[in-house]
Amino acid sequence: MEEIKPLTEDTLDEAVELIINSFDSVHGKGHFEDGWVKMELSAQFSSGPYFPNYYYVFKDGVMVAVAGYAKSLFADNTYELRLAATHPDFMKQGHLTRLLNYRIDEIKEKLKGKDGLIIMDTYRPEIYYKHGFELMKSSEDFNIMMMEIKK
Repeated sequence: MEEIKPLTEDTLDEAVELIINSFDSVHGKGHFEDGWVKMELSAQFSSGPYFPNYYYVFKDGVMVAVAGYAKSLFADNTYELRLAATHPDFMKQGHLTRLLNYRIDEIKEKLKGKDGLIIMDTYRPEIYYKHGFELMKSSEDFNIMMMEIKK
């Protein structure tokens, strides 16, 4: 059985390991420092509207994917999708799509019927077009994407 659960302090180290292994398998060793990943994920345990919310997919006793979002510091009614990663053994099985839809639904609830924006930085923009994201800026190192949320 598969569940989406909020990240907790008890699952933090497992999530850090999953993210490091996922990015290393796709981009090569050393893509992220585990200290930075742990700091990013740990920010969830602080209080305030701008700290991230991270969730994970738990399937058959294993954490298989992790992803988060946070309210933007720079614009009203704008949210940023944060780190998203799938365990290398569970890639291309739809886990990040489920987490993406889950986060979009949560953001829509937080917007309370107002128009809004979701922005993100991704290495693979082609994945997000079918979900309604548009490419805003592209370079060799990053791709900034946006999705408009209408009332």
